[in-house]
Amino acid sequence: FPLARSGKALSGTLSLDSVRPIADLSSMPPISPAYMLQASGRKIISMDPGSKSDPFFIVFGKRQNSSEYRMLYRSEFIKDSDAPKWHPFQFNVADVGGLDTEIRIEAWDSDPDGVHDFLGRFSVTLRDILGGPFIYALKPKGDTSKSAGGFMIESCSPLPAAIAFPRPIPAAFRLQPKSFKLLKKSAKFALTPG
Repeated sequence: FPLARSGKALSGTLSLDSVRPIADLSSMPPISPAYMLQASGRKIISMDPGSKSDPFFIVFGKRQNSSEYRMLYRSEFIKDSDAPKWHPFQFNVADVGGLDTEIRIEAWDSDPDGVHDFLGRFSVTLRDILGGPFIYALKPKGDTSKSAGGFMIESCSPLPAAIAFPRPIPAAFRLQPKSFKLLKKSAKFALTPG
């Protein structure tokens, strides 16, 4: 390695007799294919006059080598709360595009008319989440000097590969039929009373 001092090069070289890592990487757990996260809110601003917000959040991810976001998860809303604690949720590392791909999380205030109010958002990587827990400021659109409250990822637990797949369908996309109707009777398939 060339040596330098105060911007001037010194003559000579530096030799290394041994190299020792700063951290023992062998003790670090391997990256899991999926994680279970627990999220909560802190001091979420009120968007409804006379009551607290009914917050929910949406997780957006990018595929590797793509600039387009897609929705990965939508939480349930917590009625009338400025400190919500949502149900734990699971996601696969491949769905978010890896450890260093940006994930965007948006918080919304649920309204019965379906026109929800935007609270704020922040961006993070899975590598950042794994280093937590942290509280992230929810930044409203336009004015980044203000905060709509805090979003905390309380825990991020690795899931074994055996239970990581198939991934669950987000609540926003679950279909719950009220009844089933047999359209054509087949010798191969028959409905039996359960």
